[in-house]
Amino acid sequence: IDKARSFLKRTVMLDQQRLHNINVSTNFTELDQQSPLLAYNVYAVINDLDGQHEYAQEIFYLLLKKQENSALIYTNLGYSFYLTNNYTVAKSYYKKALDIDSNFERAKLNLGLIYVRNSQYNRAVQLFKQVMTYAEAYNDIGYFLMLDGRYKEAEYFFQTAVDYSPSYFEKGNINLENVRIYLSAENILDSPLQSP
Repeated sequence: IDKARSFLKRTVMLDQQRLHNINVSTNFTELDQQSPLLAYNVYAVINDLDGQHEYAQEIFYLLLKKQENSALIYTNLGYSFYLTNNYTVAKSYYKKALDIDSNFERAKLNLGLIYVRNSQYNRAVQLFKQVMTYAEAYNDIGYFLMLDGRYKEAEYFFQTAVDYSPSYFEKGNINLENVRIYLSAENILDSPLQSP
């Protein structure tokens, strides 16, 4: 990742210099037909991973001026806002991506994550089942709930995932077992101490 970051930054900076931008560190010059758009996109994603969300968003907006019908860029921009917990804006960009390409799986999955965060599980299942099996959809929802510390809800989704699977669903069973361990530990911590 460090090498990729270095090469991508160099590529973006060289392109900006080619476009006669003398203030590369403070703003971007609009791109042209020769600009390496994919390099800009990946560079923005890496900046998001580094927590440089505003900078990444600036690059995504720059890219949208050249590729206004890119489901990928709208999805990446949505994820940038998702990372800053701005779910309303993220959701609008995911929906825009799906308006452009109704089969874009990453936009469906990311929009589904927002529905999970907002406890809109039926909507999340409807999106997830378009790109995976019911068992996988319920397992993934359970997994995100478990990561969020919502163990009781996660248990329901893991159990449903196991029930939907026509054969032994190893991942679902392992997750179900793990969430039950968490629930058991919570019950022990929450129960009053008893005298000997």
